[in-house]
Amino acid sequence: MRYTAFIYLLFLSLLLSCSSAGKGGYRASERGDVDIVGNRAGLIRTVYCDIYVENLNSKLRQKIYDADVYRGSGSGMPLEPCFHFIVSNTWNRPLVIEKIVLRYDNEDHEPELYDYIKDPDYAEKRFAVNINKMMQNRRLLSEDELIDEIDYDTETVEYRSDFIAPGDKVLFYRFFPVIPHRKGVKIYITIKYFNMKKIIDFDITRFDYTDE
Repeated sequence: MRYTAFIYLLFLSLLLSCSSAGKGGYRASERGDVDIVGNRAGLIRTVYCDIYVENLNSKLRQKIYDADVYRGSGSGMPLEPCFHFIVSNTWNRPLVIEKIVLRYDNEDHEPELYDYIKDPDYAEKRFAVNINKMMQNRRLLSEDELIDEIDYDTETVEYRSDFIAPGDKVLFYRFFPVIPHRKGVKIYITIKYFNMKKIIDFDITRFDYTDE
């Protein structure tokens, strides 16, 4: 009897833990070089570019579901943490986004590309969103900065260049492996132009909606 009660309590604890996990998200921590936009997105300005990082938490997903450019033919959204990036080239030369990684416990974790799944249609048809489209670069035509402000159908266009031209502002999404609870996390974005390389980092913290 005691064993059964223990199993029940353990199951209930896990259920509540999973439930509360879905009610939170991640955001950039404020630092001397980081501005917080809309209490959610982190912004770093450099002489080369401005970079915004915002977590696509469950409260913001409907905005992506409603965008025709990201429409998938399945249901739901991947469980992996997803971040929205905006990179604005403020320099007078083209820039390349060489690498983006998420780091904790001194280990780098690259974005999930879902290329290990054999089904070639998985990324486009498994979810209510087309993951491949979300990972593509799109040029942002407005001054909007936050996920819930941007009209992806009218304010963005596909950006096919593999570099960001001077004056252009590009956005894209990246999914990452699940982040263990209570881990100190950083996101590193590496930009380059020939031999010039710049690594820009954000400290990322978890929050629960009850904290807001």
